[in-house]
Amino acid sequence: MKNMRSLFAWMEKKVLSGSSTWINAYASFYRQTVQREINLAGITSADNIVNIGCGSIPFTAMHLSQLTGAEVWAIDKDSEAIATAKVLLNKIDFKGKIHLMVADGQDPLPRKFNVAVIALQVEPKDLVISNLFQWGAPDFRLVIREPRPFLRNMYDSVSETYTPKACINQNQFTFKESLLFTRSAL
Repeated sequence: MKNMRSLFAWMEKKVLSGSSTWINAYASFYRQTVQREINLAGITSADNIVNIGCGSIPFTAMHLSQLTGAEVWAIDKDSEAIATAKVLLNKIDFKGKIHLMVADGQDPLPRKFNVAVIALQVEPKDLVISNLFQWGAPDFRLVIREPRPFLRNMYDSVSETYTPKACINQNQFTFKESLLFTRSAL
């Protein structure tokens, strides 16, 4: 199953990111999903956001920036994905506030964030959650996409150690819901 994830990552880097038509179609597919996550976490332009696992087409970061006006740090541990994302954002003349950086969700963060949105493919989720709550601001909120049960052997899931404060159903093939975690819910 990890080979399937590698295939999707390769397609994003080598095929989809080279076409404005594919980029717009791919990004528009997630616009409503990200809007639901914005509503779930109460994200506004005053928030400092980190998007972990942005990939080579950082559509979640793009939507977070465009829909809220907030500054977004989009990180991925794959340096090739970040390089492709930089080219892509320049190619489409993106006007939002996105900073791209090679990093892992387990790394210390370059600043205090009060919102994090974690992509489905990020792992191990429990270690990332622990790290983010260590480095997050006091009012920190965390949104995580939870895989559908039949894909749990392909994507990591949040353990029962962490209890979400709230969740929202998503209409995605790969993930069934987005979970919201706060310090008070841990």
